[in-house]
Amino acid sequence: MLVIYHLYPYTDLALALRDQITAALGAFFVSTACQTRLIHRIFQAEQAETMFDEISRDVPFHLAVIFMTESDPRGGWWHTSTYGNMKSSTVSEIDFLATCLDNLAEVARSAATARVFGISCGYNLRAEDTIKDILSYLHPTPYLSLVVPSTTTLLMCDFVPIFPELFLNLYYFGAALETSLFSAWGKSKEARTHTGLTLFSRTARNSEIEVKTILYTPVASRPFGVPLPVMQSICGCRDGTTWTYKTRRLNQLEYIHIYRAPCCQVELQVAIYPGDRLQYLKHEMCFNIERWDSITQRFNFNECDNVRMKIFPPSKDGKPAAVNLDGMWTVAGARAWSRQLTGQSFAK
Repeated sequence: MLVIYHLYPYTDLALALRDQITAALGAFFVSTACQTRLIHRIFQAEQAETMFDEISRDVPFHLAVIFMTESDPRGGWWHTSTYGNMKSSTVSEIDFLATCLDNLAEVARSAATARVFGISCGYNLRAEDTIKDILSYLHPTPYLSLVVPSTTTLLMCDFVPIFPELFLNLYYFGAALETSLFSAWGKSKEARTHTGLTLFSRTARNSEIEVKTILYTPVASRPFGVPLPVMQSICGCRDGTTWTYKTRRLNQLEYIHIYRAPCCQVELQVAIYPGDRLQYLKHEMCFNIERWDSITQRFNFNECDNVRMKIFPPSKDGKPAAVNLDGMWTVAGARAWSRQLTGQSFAK
C-alpha cells in the first residue's frame, strides 16, 4: 500500500511518482494500491478499507507513506500552499506527521513493515528541537523508519527518480533499508552529490530508534562531508578549474588534506577531526555515517570546531608548503587529544 501526500504545486509530480513506482513494481508482478492526496486532507480510516479492494487481505503487505513538501528553517514543514481559498501555512513536525500518519496507524500495525519517506529540503532538521520532536512522535508508533533529505536545497529532479529502484529493492528483493538506500540513492550520481540523508530507523517496533546522517564524501571535493571553498574565491583565477587533490597526512587524531590550484599553484590545507563521522566504502565510493548522540542530543560534528583550513601562496621553487604536525589544528581535535592524554596519565 502506497500513500503519497503532497502540496498543491506538487500534484503533477506526485502523480508521476505514483505511476513510476506502480509501473516498476508491476513489472515484477507486485500489486500496489495507491492514493495521492493533499497534505491537509486527512486520510480517513475507512478510506484504507477501499485500498484493500486492490490487494489481497490474505497475504502480508507493506505500507509506504511519502510526503512532498518544503521545510521551514525555524522548524516545521509546510502543511498547505496558496491556491483557491487556501493560504500557505506551516505546522510543527509532530503535527505534520500526525496529520499524515495517525489515521493510518491501524493499517501500519497490520502491515509487515510500515515506512515513511520525506521529499523536502532539510532546513528544519537544523532547528534545535526538530530531531527530538520527530523521535518523540515516532517512538510509540508502528512505523519502522523515516528517511528525509538533509540538504538545505533539495533538487526534486535529482532525488525523486531514486524511488522506483528503492521500492524494488525493498518490496521485491526484500533488501534491508540501508542496503536499499545505498543501491538506489548511493548509485545515483545526481542524488548522492546533491542530497545527504537523515535516517530514523529501528529493526523492530519495540526497539529504540537510531538516528544517523549519510553523506557522499569524495576526498577530491568533500572530505568527511566538508565542502571545499570555491577555488576562484581564493586564488582569483577565472579559468574554471577546480582544486586538485594531492595527498593526506595524519596528524594524531586529525586528517590534513592537501589541495592545489592547477592554475597558479595556491595550496589549500584542510585539517579535519572526524569525531563521530565514520567513513565507509560502498560500490567503490566513499560515504560518511554519523550517528545522533543521545547524550548531547545532537550531531557532534561541527565545522566551526572540527575543521580548520590554511591557504599558502605558491612557492618560488615550486615545492609544496610544509605541513605543521606539531599540534592539533582544530578546536575539537585539541579537546579530544587533551582527553586522551589525561586518560593515559590516569592509567599510568
